[in-house]
Amino acid sequence: MVKANVVFIIWICFLSVYLGVQMKVTGQVASLPKNRMATYPFSVYTEPSNSKVRILNIKPVYRKGMALAEGAYKIDVSSPNYITQRAWVKHTSKKQSLVIRLKPRRSQ
Repeated sequence: MVKANVVFIIWICFLSVYLGVQMKVTGQVASLPKNRMATYPFSVYTEPSNSKVRILNIKPVYRKGMALAEGAYKIDVSSPNYITQRAWVKHTSKKQSLVIRLKPRRSQ
């Protein structure tokens, strides 16, 4: 039992010295990689250009070029006097933008 405690204490000392040296050399201590998904910029270009764009299945408010993980997103595009469009779109590292052209409403 005493031998295990000594080994543990030596290991802790070694780790402290290693991290201290690394801090002096690089200015930072290496951290373990975080389990984050890669994100890619996402933009929706609309006609008319002042259309409101919403992503319905996430909480953050849409901003042109916002970072999103790959996946499926439900997009809602609307503008006064135009027919609103909703669609599921697949966002990938290769497909990062989308063009939506709204159709004018028929006047009655």
